[in-house]
Amino acid sequence: MKRLRKTIYWILVVVLLIPSSALAAGEKYTYSDWSAWQAVPVSPSDTVEVETRTVEDTAAKTAYTYEYWRYWNSAAGKYLYKGNGNLGGTYYSVTLDSKLKFYTNTSDGAAYLVGGGRHINFDRELWYNQREVVTTVVTGQRTEYRSRTKTIVKDNAAPVKVKPAPAPVKPAPAPKKPVSTPAAGAVTGGDNFSKPPGAIGNIKISKTSYLEGENIVISWSGAANASKYGLTVRKSPYAGDSSIVYNNRISGTSVNIGTLKAGNYRFAMRAYNSAGDAGPVSSIIYFTVSRATIPNADKQKNQNPILPVDINAGAWTASTYNGTGGHWGTAYRAIDLNMLNDKEAGLPVKAVANGKIVKIHPNYGEVHIEHTVPLILNDGSRTYHTWYTVYAHMNIAAGLKEGDVIEQGTIIGNISNVSPAKINIHLHFAITTRLDGGKYVSKAEVFNMDTISPRWLGGDYLKLVYTPYGSRLYDSTSIAPASN
Repeated sequence: MKRLRKTIYWILVVVLLIPSSALAAGEKYTYSDWSAWQAVPVSPSDTVEVETRTVEDTAAKTAYTYEYWRYWNSAAGKYLYKGNGNLGGTYYSVTLDSKLKFYTNTSDGAAYLVGGGRHINFDRELWYNQREVVTTVVTGQRTEYRSRTKTIVKDNAAPVKVKPAPAPVKPAPAPKKPVSTPAAGAVTGGDNFSKPPGAIGNIKISKTSYLEGENIVISWSGAANASKYGLTVRKSPYAGDSSIVYNNRISGTSVNIGTLKAGNYRFAMRAYNSAGDAGPVSSIIYFTVSRATIPNADKQKNQNPILPVDINAGAWTASTYNGTGGHWGTAYRAIDLNMLNDKEAGLPVKAVANGKIVKIHPNYGEVHIEHTVPLILNDGSRTYHTWYTVYAHMNIAAGLKEGDVIEQGTIIGNISNVSPAKINIHLHFAITTRLDGGKYVSKAEVFNMDTISPRWLGGDYLKLVYTPYGSRLYDSTSIAPASN
């Protein structure tokens, strides 16, 4: 009886230690067909395999483009506008997210009225020749699931072996290091890790402007077939490998990269499968890091910039630009200052702060001034020790030359339309932290991080009426260059 109890004990031990899903000799798995992809989550088990994928939702978007030709009529002594270029002139176009109101049919084609009776660019009410362009845009992402069942069956092709009597059970070995679980969104069934990884979705940075000492956290949605995610952070503008400040492959879907020194930065990501194959590179995302405190010495030296024009002279409009209209082809936060009916013609232009003239372009009526008095933004978040202002299309004041040291309020010219091309009367004005070869636009950045929106300055700058050039206002105060 004692021997029988011992035998039953060892049989039970062996049965309990064998996993229920383990294959015995002469057995194999068979699989059903994959189910259709669905949005309802499916959980894997011993008998169910599950795959996931990230799907982009798209929608049709219609954009509306309008145009006209602006030419000089010497008989009338002013600019006129046409819906075609048969009399020459400068071509202008604008693309909007919605239609303009139909006004009338003319000999040049259909004409469309700008809302409020004010032309987006000039003191003119009409655009011509509406064109519709339909594009597909991504509206969001979702995760889809599919599954298949696996069943253990007899393998008739395999030789049947007689099982030997069970050996005594040895002590259980030490637990092995657990296998890492793939990130959310990764495909986990069959041999799918050999498939190329998909695109990473929903990349987010905790904010776009940091102070030194703040941790920078980046998160994203998992990509199909991904086991790790590569993240590369560089100082901006791009300068090859020497600009890399963080470069790593991460298993999860978020990372705290720690703190960075003051400066402008950019990063991009891509997914990798377990074989090391790389997926597509994400879009570039920009952010800045500034000094945490403003020294008292800077506060004492700070000289609040004045407007370059007299705010009391009339109702000033500040038109912002998105890189079209010949402004060197990049986006920056410059403004064109003007009033209705060219009322601003001949009004004086003043230096906004103490500085030194570093460049004069007579053909454009353009003056560049370098300032070394600290510029502190209106919200106190940034300080600039070297910055520049640019004034264009002026009749430059007589005797002004490069190298002159001038004081705040010095008259440097009068508003006009000085340019090799015929343009309307206005003052072109910009504030920047960097000059490129005598010009003031960044060649390296799509979203220019060198120029400062005048809205950051407060005071009289907030009394201007800001209007967009085209369909978007590009002087958003959501981001500004890092302190220098």
